[in-house]
Amino acid sequence: MRRAPVLLALLATLLAGRVPAQSGDPRLAARLPEPTRAEVQAVVDAAARNGVPTEPIVSKALEGTAKGAPSEILVGAVRALAGQLRLAQDVLGLEASEPEIVAAAALIRRGVPAPALRTLHTVRPHGQLTAPFVALGDLITAGVQPDSAAAVVLAMTRAGASDVELIGMAREMGGARVASSPMGAPQAGPPPPQASG
Repeated sequence: MRRAPVLLALLATLLAGRVPAQSGDPRLAARLPEPTRAEVQAVVDAAARNGVPTEPIVSKALEGTAKGAPSEILVGAVRALAGQLRLAQDVLGLEASEPEIVAAAALIRRGVPAPALRTLHTVRPHGQLTAPFVALGDLITAGVQPDSAAAVVLAMTRAGASDVELIGMAREMGGARVASSPMGAPQAGPPPPQASG
């Protein structure tokens, strides 16, 4: 007869433990309407279960609603980011820090091939990926194609380049591309049509 109170107490404990997971992020509840909030929260919960950083996902949702993005676009952007973060985690492994995963996801979003990041990770252990990632981002910003930028950074990393050398190389290449373009600005798109007459 003593089992009933024990079972009831255990059930109450289990139910109480589920409440925080069901309540979700209060920032989403305060800013997002239903059913958008529920869709975004589902993405956040799935990411959390897989050990994927969730703060960038929440921030993306809050940014989208602040800009007045339609629900379908906001949810789509959140799902895309979650996928990039998951891919970055798969590439870098469960030992990767949150900043490393976020930085790798940003590079994937900019077109850097995931296999290139995986190879880079095999050359540089965790805690030493910041400089290669920064150099990659700088090269892409300067107009270098993502796969070419990854090849350059990977070659220098394999050759034993230091953090200072990697970042210096990226800035030097970026400056050279800007200096060689008309008016000191990176070339973008075809030239404007010439006026007739």
